[in-house]
Amino acid sequence: FLMQFVVSLFAKNMWEIISYKPLELHYYILIIEVFAVALPMFLLCAFNGSEFSKTFGCKIVRFSNVWKCLCLGFCLQPVAMVANSVWQMLFDIKSATGNIMVSPDAKNFVLTFVFACVVPAFCEEFLIRGMYISAVKRKGYIFAIVSSTAMFVLLHSDVSLVAAHTILGLVTALVVVGTGSVYSGVLVHIAFNMAGIITDVIAANTGFVNNFAVCIVAATVGLFWSLMLLKRIDSKKSKRTEIKDFVVNLFRAFFNLPILIIIVIYIYRIVG
Repeated sequence: FLMQFVVSLFAKNMWEIISYKPLELHYYILIIEVFAVALPMFLLCAFNGSEFSKTFGCKIVRFSNVWKCLCLGFCLQPVAMVANSVWQMLFDIKSATGNIMVSPDAKNFVLTFVFACVVPAFCEEFLIRGMYISAVKRKGYIFAIVSSTAMFVLLHSDVSLVAAHTILGLVTALVVVGTGSVYSGVLVHIAFNMAGIITDVIAANTGFVNNFAVCIVAATVGLFWSLMLLKRIDSKKSKRTEIKDFVVNLFRAFFNLPILIIIVIYIYRIVG
């Protein structure tokens, strides 16, 4: 709610007052992630006297899992891209996101990598797959994965990317719950974002990515390797939740005013 409304609107309006130049996308992302995600998250942890490492699931990732998580993020990108295209065609939704990588020079690449890959990955994973999953994992494996995925989708305001966010949210939740470490989700998230930026650069300079047949092949290969990598990432057994508890807990998780407002706005943007 803070990300989509309060901080977002405040940042845009305040920037128009203090500067005649438009707010660059890199810095807009930084403002949103810091003041709408990171700061409230850490303040909530501090005010509750919570143990940082336990609250956010800061368990060290085994070295053998590091490269698997990075590869998984790259493999997911073509799958998410095709799923997103199908989603947009079904509901006649136009993509609202621009190409953040305007020019592939060194300075812009570093800015893009830091502000569009690393910062969102750390902030969003620590909030959703760290703090949120740590808070609800006692309710079971199914509830933690499904509800955290839905929360991750609602965290973003772009309805044209619902399919991509669902896939990324689901896989990172599976990885984090399986390994018990939020850092595994961060690695997958960074690689996923980086693969998306590389795809944007290729699409801007060639027509290769715009060939739907090529995308289908890439998505098929990506899906196959994603499943293989998921099986090979070390996991621990987690308690399964009964369907009755799952439904009740899911209803309680989403039946509150801020989330209901966001859900209504999502529905309006999709059907309207």
